[in-house]
Amino acid sequence: MSANNMPSNAQHETQVGAVEQEVFEGLSIAWTPAPLWRRTFAYCVDMGLLTLISYIGILALFFIFGALFVGFTTFLGTLPEKISKLGEGSGAIIGILLIAVAVLAFMSIFHIYFVYFEYKNGATPGKKLFGLKVLSINGARLGKAQCWIREIFRYLDNLLIPALVAWGMTDRRQRIGDLASGCMVIWSPSAEKSQSFLYLKQETYHYYVEVLKPRLMLPHERKKVLEICYPLFVTKKHNQVSELVLSQLEDFADSVFQGKIPENFKREWKMRFLAEHCLQDSIENNVLSPESPIAK
Repeated sequence: MSANNMPSNAQHETQVGAVEQEVFEGLSIAWTPAPLWRRTFAYCVDMGLLTLISYIGILALFFIFGALFVGFTTFLGTLPEKISKLGEGSGAIIGILLIAVAVLAFMSIFHIYFVYFEYKNGATPGKKLFGLKVLSINGARLGKAQCWIREIFRYLDNLLIPALVAWGMTDRRQRIGDLASGCMVIWSPSAEKSQSFLYLKQETYHYYVEVLKPRLMLPHERKKVLEICYPLFVTKKHNQVSELVLSQLEDFADSVFQGKIPENFKREWKMRFLAEHCLQDSIENNVLSPESPIAK
Protein backbone atom coordinates (compact mmCIF):
# COMPACT_ATOMS: atom_id res chain seq x y z
CA MET A 1 0.00 0.00 0.00
CA SER A 2 2.05 2.98 -1.26
CA ALA A 3 1.27 6.62 -1.92
CA ASN A 4 1.52 6.02 -5.67
CA ASN A 5 -1.53 3.77 -5.56
CA MET A 6 -3.77 6.30 -3.80
CA PRO A 7 -6.52 8.10 -5.72
CA SER A 8 -5.99 11.76 -6.49
CA ASN A 9 -8.09 14.55 -5.05
CA ALA A 10 -11.59 14.44 -6.49
CA GLN A 11 -12.71 17.62 -8.21
CA HIS A 12 -16.22 18.84 -7.39
CA GLU A 13 -17.87 21.16 -9.91
CA THR A 14 -20.13 23.72 -8.25
CA GLN A 15 -23.40 23.86 -10.19
CA VAL A 16 -26.30 26.32 -10.02
CA GLY A 17 -28.15 25.81 -6.75
CA ALA A 18 -25.39 23.65 -5.29
CA VAL A 19 -24.47 23.94 -1.63
CA GLU A 20 -20.90 23.56 -0.41
CA GLN A 21 -20.01 21.78 2.83
CA GLU A 22 -16.57 22.86 4.05
CA VAL A 23 -14.53 20.00 5.49
CA PHE A 24 -11.76 22.41 6.45
CA GLU A 25 -10.29 25.57 4.97
CA GLY A 26 -9.24 24.81 1.42
CA LEU A 27 -11.32 21.65 0.94
CA SER A 28 -15.06 21.86 0.34
CA ILE A 29 -17.59 19.34 -0.94
CA ALA A 30 -20.18 20.67 -3.43
CA TRP A 31 -23.61 19.03 -3.22
CA THR A 32 -25.91 18.98 -6.27
CA PRO A 33 -29.72 19.42 -5.97
CA ALA A 34 -31.46 16.07 -6.32
CA PRO A 35 -33.16 15.35 -9.69
CA LEU A 36 -36.93 14.99 -9.48
CA TRP A 37 -36.99 11.41 -10.71
CA ARG A 38 -34.59 10.30 -7.97
CA ARG A 39 -36.70 11.95 -5.28
CA THR A 40 -39.83 10.33 -6.76
CA PHE A 41 -38.38 6.82 -6.84
CA ALA A 42 -36.87 7.26 -3.35
CA TYR A 43 -40.30 8.30 -2.05
CA CYS A 44 -41.90 5.25 -3.69
CA VAL A 45 -39.39 2.98 -1.94
CA ASP A 46 -40.10 4.64 1.40
CA MET A 47 -43.86 4.37 0.90
CA GLY A 48 -43.46 0.68 0.07
CA LEU A 49 -41.57 0.11 3.33
CA LEU A 50 -44.14 2.19 5.24
CA THR A 51 -46.99 0.20 3.74
CA LEU A 52 -45.37 -3.05 4.86
CA ILE A 53 -44.69 -1.73 8.37
CA SER A 54 -48.19 -0.24 8.67
CA TYR A 55 -49.82 -3.44 7.39
CA ILE A 56 -48.12 -5.48 10.08
CA GLY A 57 -48.97 -2.93 12.79
CA ILE A 58 -52.61 -2.48 11.75
CA LEU A 59 -53.05 -6.25 11.41
CA ALA A 60 -51.84 -6.61 14.98
CA LEU A 61 -54.31 -3.92 16.13
CA PHE A 62 -57.20 -5.66 14.37
CA PHE A 63 -56.24 -8.91 16.04
CA ILE A 64 -56.14 -7.30 19.49
CA PHE A 65 -59.40 -5.37 19.04
CA GLY A 66 -61.07 -8.39 17.47
CA ALA A 67 -60.15 -10.54 20.44
CA LEU A 68 -61.47 -7.86 22.79
CA PHE A 69 -64.71 -7.58 20.81
CA VAL A 70 -65.28 -11.34 20.86
CA GLY A 71 -64.58 -11.43 24.55
CA PHE A 72 -66.93 -8.50 25.18
CA THR A 73 -69.81 -10.01 23.18
CA THR A 74 -69.32 -13.36 24.89
CA PHE A 75 -69.47 -11.60 28.23
CA LEU A 76 -72.72 -9.83 27.24
CA GLY A 77 -74.24 -13.19 26.37
CA THR A 78 -73.80 -14.34 29.95
CA LEU A 79 -75.72 -11.33 31.35
CA PRO A 80 -79.50 -11.06 31.83
CA GLU A 81 -81.40 -10.07 28.65
CA LYS A 82 -82.25 -6.53 29.77
CA ILE A 83 -78.65 -5.72 30.56
CA SER A 84 -77.24 -7.38 27.44
CA LYS A 85 -79.47 -5.21 25.19
CA LEU A 86 -77.64 -2.13 26.48
CA GLY A 87 -74.47 -3.38 24.80
CA GLU A 88 -76.02 -4.19 21.39
CA GLY A 89 -74.71 -0.94 19.86
CA SER A 90 -71.21 -1.54 21.15
CA GLY A 91 -70.12 -3.30 17.95
CA ALA A 92 -70.49 -0.14 15.86
CA ILE A 93 -68.66 1.93 18.49
CA ILE A 94 -65.78 -0.53 18.64
CA GLY A 95 -65.63 -0.57 14.83
CA ILE A 96 -65.35 3.23 14.67
CA LEU A 97 -62.70 3.23 17.37
CA LEU A 98 -60.76 0.55 15.52
CA ILE A 99 -60.74 2.59 12.29
CA ALA A 100 -59.72 5.74 14.18
CA VAL A 101 -56.87 3.96 15.95
CA ALA A 102 -55.69 2.43 12.65
CA VAL A 103 -55.61 5.85 10.93
CA LEU A 104 -53.78 7.46 13.84
CA ALA A 105 -51.31 4.57 13.96
CA PHE A 106 -50.53 4.90 10.25
CA MET A 107 -50.08 8.69 10.49
CA SER A 108 -47.79 8.29 13.50
CA ILE A 109 -45.67 5.62 11.81
CA PHE A 110 -45.52 7.73 8.62
CA HIS A 111 -44.22 10.89 10.31
CA ILE A 112 -41.93 9.17 12.82
CA TYR A 113 -40.34 7.19 9.96
CA PHE A 114 -39.27 10.31 8.04
CA VAL A 115 -38.31 12.37 11.09
CA TYR A 116 -36.27 9.56 12.66
CA PHE A 117 -34.20 8.67 9.59
CA GLU A 118 -33.71 12.23 8.33
CA TYR A 119 -32.66 13.51 11.75
CA LYS A 120 -30.39 10.56 12.52
CA ASN A 121 -28.85 9.87 9.10
CA GLY A 122 -29.98 12.74 6.88
CA ALA A 123 -31.66 10.17 4.63
CA THR A 124 -34.44 7.60 4.71
CA PRO A 125 -33.72 4.11 3.33
CA GLY A 126 -35.26 5.17 0.02
CA LYS A 127 -33.14 8.31 -0.23
CA LYS A 128 -30.01 6.41 0.73
CA LEU A 129 -30.68 3.85 -2.01
CA PHE A 130 -30.74 6.60 -4.64
CA GLY A 131 -27.79 8.58 -3.26
CA LEU A 132 -29.91 11.38 -1.74
CA LYS A 133 -29.46 13.27 1.49
CA VAL A 134 -31.27 16.13 3.25
CA LEU A 135 -29.04 19.00 4.42
CA SER A 136 -29.54 22.48 5.76
CA ILE A 137 -28.81 25.23 3.23
CA ASN A 138 -25.51 25.95 5.01
CA GLY A 139 -24.46 22.30 4.61
CA ALA A 140 -25.13 21.33 8.24
CA ARG A 141 -27.16 18.31 9.36
CA LEU A 142 -30.88 18.75 10.01
CA GLY A 143 -32.19 19.71 13.43
CA LYS A 144 -35.31 18.17 14.96
CA ALA A 145 -37.35 21.34 14.36
CA GLN A 146 -36.42 21.30 10.67
CA CYS A 147 -37.48 17.65 10.36
CA TRP A 148 -40.89 18.32 11.89
CA ILE A 149 -41.45 21.45 9.78
CA ARG A 150 -40.76 19.39 6.64
CA GLU A 151 -43.34 16.86 7.83
CA ILE A 152 -46.01 19.48 8.59
CA PHE A 153 -45.71 20.91 5.09
CA ARG A 154 -45.74 17.43 3.54
CA TYR A 155 -49.55 17.58 3.56
CA LEU A 156 -49.39 20.60 1.24
CA ASP A 157 -46.62 19.08 -0.87
CA ASN A 158 -48.62 15.86 -1.30
CA LEU A 159 -51.11 17.88 -3.37
CA LEU A 160 -48.29 17.68 -5.96
CA ILE A 161 -48.99 20.92 -7.85
CA PRO A 162 -47.66 23.26 -5.08
CA ALA A 163 -44.59 21.04 -4.67
CA LEU A 164 -43.89 20.87 -8.41
CA VAL A 165 -44.29 24.64 -8.82
CA ALA A 166 -41.89 25.30 -5.93
CA TRP A 167 -39.42 22.70 -7.22
CA GLY A 168 -39.42 24.20 -10.72
CA MET A 169 -39.03 27.81 -9.57
CA THR A 170 -36.13 27.35 -7.11
CA ASP A 171 -32.48 26.92 -8.08
CA ARG A 172 -32.01 24.38 -5.27
CA ARG A 173 -35.04 22.36 -6.43
CA GLN A 174 -36.87 22.67 -3.11
CA ARG A 175 -40.42 21.68 -2.33
CA ILE A 176 -42.46 23.89 0.02
CA GLY A 177 -41.41 21.86 3.07
CA ASP A 178 -37.76 22.34 2.11
CA LEU A 179 -38.21 26.10 1.78
CA ALA A 180 -40.04 26.40 5.08
CA SER A 181 -37.43 24.37 6.98
CA GLY A 182 -34.38 25.93 5.30
CA CYS A 183 -33.04 22.72 3.77
CA MET A 184 -32.56 20.97 0.44
CA VAL A 185 -32.28 17.43 -0.88
CA ILE A 186 -28.92 16.78 -2.53
CA TRP A 187 -27.68 14.02 -4.78
CA SER A 188 -24.17 12.64 -4.71
CA PRO A 189 -23.12 9.95 -7.21
CA SER A 190 -20.49 8.89 -4.67
CA ALA A 191 -23.16 8.43 -2.02
CA GLU A 192 -25.18 6.25 -4.38
CA LYS A 193 -22.25 4.09 -5.53
CA SER A 194 -19.18 4.60 -3.38
CA GLN A 195 -17.64 7.45 -1.45
CA SER A 196 -14.87 9.59 -2.88
CA PHE A 197 -11.71 8.37 -1.21
CA LEU A 198 -8.63 10.62 -1.11
CA TYR A 199 -6.11 8.84 1.09
CA LEU A 200 -6.85 5.13 0.68
CA LYS A 201 -8.64 2.89 -1.78
CA GLN A 202 -12.19 2.14 -0.72
CA GLU A 203 -11.63 -1.58 -0.18
CA THR A 204 -8.42 -0.92 1.80
CA TYR A 205 -10.17 1.58 4.04
CA HIS A 206 -13.11 -0.72 4.81
CA TYR A 207 -10.76 -3.61 5.53
CA TYR A 208 -8.80 -1.63 8.11
CA VAL A 209 -11.98 -0.23 9.65
CA GLU A 210 -12.73 -3.77 10.77
CA VAL A 211 -9.17 -4.32 11.96
CA LEU A 212 -8.44 -1.00 13.71
CA LYS A 213 -11.99 -0.20 14.91
CA PRO A 214 -11.47 3.59 15.08
CA ARG A 215 -13.77 5.64 17.25
CA LEU A 216 -15.83 8.52 15.86
CA MET A 217 -14.15 11.89 16.17
CA LEU A 218 -15.20 15.40 17.10
CA PRO A 219 -15.29 18.15 14.43
CA HIS A 220 -12.20 19.97 15.77
CA GLU A 221 -10.24 16.67 15.75
CA ARG A 222 -11.19 15.93 12.17
CA LYS A 223 -10.28 19.45 11.10
CA LYS A 224 -6.87 19.28 12.76
CA VAL A 225 -6.00 15.90 11.24
CA LEU A 226 -7.07 16.95 7.74
CA GLU A 227 -5.17 20.23 7.99
CA ILE A 228 -2.01 18.16 8.49
CA CYS A 229 -2.70 15.29 6.08
CA TYR A 230 -4.19 17.21 3.17
CA PRO A 231 -0.95 19.07 2.29
CA LEU A 232 1.09 16.00 3.20
CA PHE A 233 -0.63 13.42 0.98
CA VAL A 234 -2.83 15.32 -1.51
CA THR A 235 -1.04 18.57 -2.44
CA LYS A 236 2.36 16.96 -1.66
CA LYS A 237 3.67 19.95 0.33
CA HIS A 238 5.80 17.87 2.68
CA ASN A 239 7.86 20.83 3.90
CA GLN A 240 4.80 22.28 5.63
CA VAL A 241 4.68 19.46 8.19
CA SER A 242 7.43 19.09 10.78
CA GLU A 243 8.70 15.81 12.20
CA LEU A 244 7.38 16.79 15.63
CA VAL A 245 3.86 17.24 14.26
CA LEU A 246 4.04 13.88 12.47
CA SER A 247 5.16 12.17 15.67
CA GLN A 248 2.28 13.77 17.62
CA LEU A 249 -0.17 12.76 14.92
CA GLU A 250 1.04 9.15 15.07
CA ASP A 251 0.54 9.09 18.84
CA PHE A 252 -2.94 10.52 18.41
CA ALA A 253 -3.75 7.88 15.77
CA ASP A 254 -2.74 5.14 18.22
CA SER A 255 -5.22 6.56 20.74
CA VAL A 256 -8.03 6.61 18.16
CA PHE A 257 -7.62 2.97 17.09
CA GLN A 258 -9.52 0.66 19.44
CA GLY A 259 -8.53 -2.56 17.67
CA LYS A 260 -5.15 -4.26 17.51
CA ILE A 261 -2.67 -2.39 15.29
CA PRO A 262 -0.76 -4.77 12.93
CA GLU A 263 2.96 -4.96 13.66
CA ASN A 264 3.94 -3.93 10.12
CA PHE A 265 1.52 -0.98 10.04
CA LYS A 266 3.82 1.92 9.13
CA ARG A 267 3.39 5.51 10.31
CA GLU A 268 2.36 6.69 6.85
CA TRP A 269 -0.36 4.05 6.72
CA LYS A 270 -1.64 5.10 10.15
CA MET A 271 -1.87 8.72 9.08
CA ARG A 272 -3.49 7.90 5.73
CA PHE A 273 -6.10 5.73 7.42
CA LEU A 274 -6.75 8.36 10.10
CA ALA A 275 -7.14 11.08 7.46
CA GLU A 276 -9.55 8.92 5.44
CA HIS A 277 -11.52 8.16 8.58
CA CYS A 278 -11.83 11.89 9.30
CA LEU A 279 -12.85 12.65 5.73
CA GLN A 280 -15.54 9.95 5.64
CA ASP A 281 -16.89 11.14 9.01
CA SER A 282 -17.11 14.67 7.59
CA ILE A 283 -18.85 13.54 4.41
CA GLU A 284 -21.36 11.34 6.20
CA ASN A 285 -21.85 13.91 9.00
CA ASN A 286 -22.11 11.17 11.63
CA VAL A 287 -23.29 11.74 15.18
CA LEU A 288 -20.11 12.07 17.22
CA SER A 289 -19.24 11.04 20.75
CA PRO A 290 -19.72 13.92 23.24
CA GLU A 291 -16.37 13.31 24.92
CA SER A 292 -13.02 12.86 23.23
CA PRO A 293 -9.42 13.92 23.81
CA ILE A 294 -8.26 16.97 21.83
CA ALA A 295 -5.94 16.40 18.88
CA LYS A 296 -3.04 18.77 19.16
